[in-house]
Amino acid sequence: MAKSAGGKPRDRKATGDLIFAFVHLAALLGAFGYAVYQLAVGNVPRFGFIIILLVIYYVALLHPAVKKEIARRRSLKKG
Repeated sequence: MAKSAGGKPRDRKATGDLIFAFVHLAALLGAFGYAVYQLAVGNVPRFGFIIILLVIYYVALLHPAVKKEIARRRSLKKG
């Protein structure tokens, strides 16, 4: 079984979640890079459309999970 940075065994679900998170991060950064490229070549409507979709995606799907993770880490620190 794979070991985490702390030396504790990491289960397959955690490893899969980590891979999933990195794939999503790469896709989001790619979409943002494409939007910036479209802005650079003068395609402002396409830039705006992509940015609006990315903001909706973040608010609808990612932000609640980010808030949960922050709360989870704070509770681990407290005790």
